Amino acid sequence: MSSDLKYWVCLSSIPGLGASRIKLLFEHFGSISAIWGASFDELVSIEGIGAVTARSLIAGRKSAEQPTLPQDINAVCLGDPDYPSNLFNIWDPPPVLYFCGNLEANDKCSVAVVGSRSLSPYGEKMTKKLAGGLAELGITVVSGLALGIDSCAHKSALEAAGRTLAVLGTGLDEIYPFRNSGLADRIKTKGALVCEHYRVEGVEKWNFPRRNRIISGLCLGTLVVEGSCDSGSLITAGFALEQNREVFAVPGEAGRTLSRGPNSLIKRGAKLVEEVEDILEELNLKRPKDGQKSITRINTEGMSREQLRVLNCLESGTKHIDELAVIAGISCGELATALIPMVVKGMVSELPGKYYCAR
Repeated sequence: MSSDLKYWVCLSSIPGLGASRIKLLFEHFGSISAIWGASFDELVSIEGIGAVTARSLIAGRKSAEQPTLPQDINAVCLGDPDYPSNLFNIWDPPPVLYFCGNLEANDKCSVAVVGSRSLSPYGEKMTKKLAGGLAELGITVVSGLALGIDSCAHKSALEAAGRTLAVLGTGLDEIYPFRNSGLADRIKTKGALVCEHYRVEGVEKWNFPRRNRIISGLCLGTLVVEGSCDSGSLITAGFALEQNREVFAVPGEAGRTLSRGPNSLIKRGAKLVEEVEDILEELNLKRPKDGQKSITRINTEGMSREQLRVLNCLESGTKHIDELAVIAGISCGELATALIPMVVKGMVSELPGKYYCAR
């Protein structure tokens, strides 16, 4: 736990400051100690920090006290090297992230799975298939511990012996809904319960939309399985778009209320998902090979669309050049142009007889 925790807790409790301004201060000064020692003139010179906010910060610094956390609750702050990097890169990350269980570096490779509290048999089937399939590959499944799709996603990840993170809209001292207390205990052994405030007085509705930005912020992408057009899962998808993360949706039967949310996302450009492979392809994730412990993300910087298609096609095994052109849906000339630099860089191996395989 960070020795600077009390200062971060104090900052996050100052009226009018907020998560986005705290990140602005941190990026400007580079450390909590520099923020803590900044003068009024230094503070007001920063765009977005006015005189009122600067005075509140200076007044609040006098009341900093070391918080006393229960033994099973830990915390990471913006300045900690263990703070989740995906979450740090959103515009308003929580200054302090409280958790029970453990956070791991591999949680960077995470996908949120969210949806309606009233899941249908179809929604349950697809959630089990997709959340379980992701977890089997070593991808951390993130959701909100709500009834319905969220609970099914957590359980599917656990049943696949994978990791899962539950982001709470309440504090860690009050599990909501209470009937998921047993599930929460299981999650702590194979992941973590996470929240922005470790203690919250009662269950407040406004905390849950704020919670949703953390769900999407922890992840490379957000998958919506079922939900109406005004459901919380679409709020999470909206945050994912704002955070420049991928949005996925499971198509549903036309006309059904629970299908309207994901279907509307697909109409607006979300990736249609029927198989785990659809998610891996969009996120440029590579299945672990024999002997590898975890899934890896392909560095696609500078690669053309044709090269990405070729690489995805070769992930399923060695292909003849003619077969590769058909599967990738590109001409032989385009394929040759794509393959030459990939072979030179060692991404693809050319085998006798015009066969190719991914390295």
